[in-house]
Formats: sequence, C-alpha cells, structure tokens
Amino acid sequence: MSKTVIAKNTDVMPRSEWLALRRKGIGGSDCAAACGLSRWKSPLQLFVEKTRGMKMEEDNERMAWGRTLEPVIRAEFAKRSGLQLKNSQGISRF
Repeated sequence: MSKTVIAKNTDVMPRSEWLALRRKGIGGSDCAAACGLSRWKSPLQLFVEKTRGMKMEEDNERMAWGRTLEPVIRAEFAKRSGLQLKNSQGISRF
C-alpha cells in the first residue's frame, strides 16, 4: 500500500490559491465527472477545466452546504462502514 504524502497544507491557504492547486490534479470531487457519472459535469468539461484553465464554477449554495456537512457525513460513513477515515487538510499525492 502506498503512503500518502501531503504536498500542500490547505488549512490556512487562501481559497484562490487552493482552487489553483486543485486544477493541477484530480480530487475526490472530480471522480464522478472523470468516470462519466456526474449529473453536473461531463468528462470533457473536467478535461477542459484541468488542461485549459477554464474558470471553474462559482461557489454556490450546494457547495457551501457540502463543505459545512462534510465532517458530519464523514463521521456517519465511518460509523456505518466500520472504516477508520483520516482527515487531512491538504492536497495529497500518492
């Protein structure tokens, strides 16, 4: 099993810097689009965002609630699945 390396700590990073760093790779929120399973974004849209620097979607109500509820959802998933989750405030590389 490979070891996760936190390449950048995003906990204290300005949002604009974090968004620029996100454009350099595929994260958890990009997976559904990359696999063609997202209702909101096609694989082509994701490709253009990552390779051409197209402006990402503006922050919206769904995104704000997602960030707010993430710790609750993570805790409930861990409880139901029995899996131990690691929360790292950073962008990782494997």
